[in-house]
Amino acid sequence: MPLKIVGAGFGRTGTLSLKNALEKLGFGPCYHMFEVMEQPDHLEMWHRLAFGGPMDWDLLFKDFQSAVDWPAARYWRELVDHYPQAKVLLSVRDADAWYKSVTDTIYRGMTMRLPDSVPETRRKQMAMSRKIVLEDTFEALRGQGSRNRGLQPLQPGRARDHRPGPPAGLRREGGMGAAVPVSRRSATRRAIPAA
Repeated sequence: MPLKIVGAGFGRTGTLSLKNALEKLGFGPCYHMFEVMEQPDHLEMWHRLAFGGPMDWDLLFKDFQSAVDWPAARYWRELVDHYPQAKVLLSVRDADAWYKSVTDTIYRGMTMRLPDSVPETRRKQMAMSRKIVLEDTFEALRGQGSRNRGLQPLQPGRARDHRPGPPAGLRREGGMGAAVPVSRRSATRRAIPAA
């Protein structure tokens, strides 16, 4: 089944709640980072994509109607190109609260040194997450290829300068969290109304 909803919002913007809501509204199952952690074949596909390999979107999402959170959110443009009828849903959060949440949770996990005893599957998941989230997402947002990775250059209180707003090519419509793609192919798409 083709994806009907593509989430463009970063992790820690309510993506698990959004996953649960989409499933209750009939857009389930909804893909989330949990699927990557629970399905080794999905981890292999994401890891391959993160490091320059191909992705079979139809195989990956064959049992899903929607996708939110990383790693899918990193590839929202590619997903919209592949599933042109899909709606784009942007989840957002206050920048300072988001920064604190990320640095207190997933950032710590992605930057910690792994002991030798950690299984190879977990190492692959960490490598994929670091590449997609810290390098591809945040290096691209800063528009530079510095050696300072991820969120390190951001300081609490300055996070409002780095608000996770609509990615390039999106405009807000219908309130918080609703967005529609703006491009030559998709300018007529309608947003999902925000509640």
